[in-house]
Amino acid sequence: MRWFIALTLSLCLLLGIFLFLADFGPTYYFLYRLSGVYEELPWEASEIEQLTDQIRDYLFERSDNLFVVLRDELVFKAQEIFHMWEVRMIFRDMQRLFLGLLLVLGIGLLRYSPRDIFGKQIVTTLGLFAFFGVAALFFQKSFLWMHLLLFDNPYWGFTYDHRLIQLLQEEFFLGFLLITIVLTLLFSIFLYLFRAKGGSRASHL
Repeated sequence: MRWFIALTLSLCLLLGIFLFLADFGPTYYFLYRLSGVYEELPWEASEIEQLTDQIRDYLFERSDNLFVVLRDELVFKAQEIFHMWEVRMIFRDMQRLFLGLLLVLGIGLLRYSPRDIFGKQIVTTLGLFAFFGVAALFFQKSFLWMHLLLFDNPYWGFTYDHRLIQLLQEEFFLGFLLITIVLTLLFSIFLYLFRAKGGSRASHL
C-alpha cells in the first residue's frame, strides 16, 4: 500500500505541474520564442499573447467560446474550435483526477509515514519518466498515438494553414513535455532530500 501512495504522490506531482504549466502564460511565450512563432505569425507579440490567454481561459473554463477575431480575421475555424472543446473536456477530467489523487494522497499520508512515502516516490517518479523518456525520444509517433487514443474522430488532423497548428507547433508540445519532466523530477528530488534531511535530524534526537 505504501508503494501505491508513493505512486499517487508521483502522479499528483506530474498532473499538478502539467496543469500549472498549461495555465501559465510565460510557459507558452518561452516556447513560442524557441519555435519562432512570433516571427512566423502576422501579428504583434502582444496580440499573440492575448490570443494565448484566450485559449487558456477557454481550456480552463473561464471563457465560453473561442471565436477570436484579430485584425478582422476569425482566427480559428470550426474544426479547430471543436477540437479545442474536446481538449477542454479532457482538461476538466484531468482536474477531477488530480483532486481525486490529492484526496487519496492525503488519506495515505495520514496513515503512513510521510518520510517513508517521500523516500519511495523517487522510485515511482523515475519509473514514470522511464516511460515518458521513451515517449520524448519517439515524440512524433507518441504524439500520434496519444491523439488516436484520446480522440475518436479525425478532427484533430490539421494542415499548416490552420492557425492552431501555426501557434502550437510540434516543437511546442515537445518542449512542454520536457519542461514538465524536468520540473516533476526536481520536485521529486526535493521531496526525497527533504525526507533524508528530516531523517538525519531525527537520528540525532
